[in-house]
Amino acid sequence: MASRRASRRYDARVQAAKLDVTIGHVGFEAPIVIWQPEFRAILVTADLSAVDRREALAHALAHVQLEHSETVRKARAGRESRQRVELRVYELACRNLIPVADLREALARYTSVEDVAVWLEVNPDTVRYRLQHLSRSERRALPPDIMNRLDWYADAKYPLPVSCIWTNTAPLPAYRKLPAALRRFR
Repeated sequence: MASRRASRRYDARVQAAKLDVTIGHVGFEAPIVIWQPEFRAILVTADLSAVDRREALAHALAHVQLEHSETVRKARAGRESRQRVELRVYELACRNLIPVADLREALARYTSVEDVAVWLEVNPDTVRYRLQHLSRSERRALPPDIMNRLDWYADAKYPLPVSCIWTNTAPLPAYRKLPAALRRFR
């Protein structure tokens, strides 16, 4: 499997320097990353894999980028949930790690989320989350044929407790029962 060109890869140290943030490695026993706003410092577990370290640093740097946002101000004042902040941070970290041009190139090369993740140097769940949270303009940049051939939805965390069937591209046993079910609503 081909690897990405190093010049295009997300580099947390470059972004940290641009944001005037210091990164330190510490010997925590658990995989953890800490953003300390008052010291403009990020502490990360020293023994993470390269992929996990990249993702942890991208997450912490997304906190830095959003530090003065309205969502964070509201959360610090107790008027917004911390979970909402974490979701915004995770989405931004995924965007930083996987620019849409790189995603398009990876999707053109591979049909498996795992292969796409290896090529992008991220975890498969990061690829899945990125695919689930594309903006409209990003969706337009990705041709449907490369999106539809990828197996990204197979292990995705689906928010509904039921399956949703919305395509008619393949015959499904449910379609045989559909006319009778629809007649009940007339």
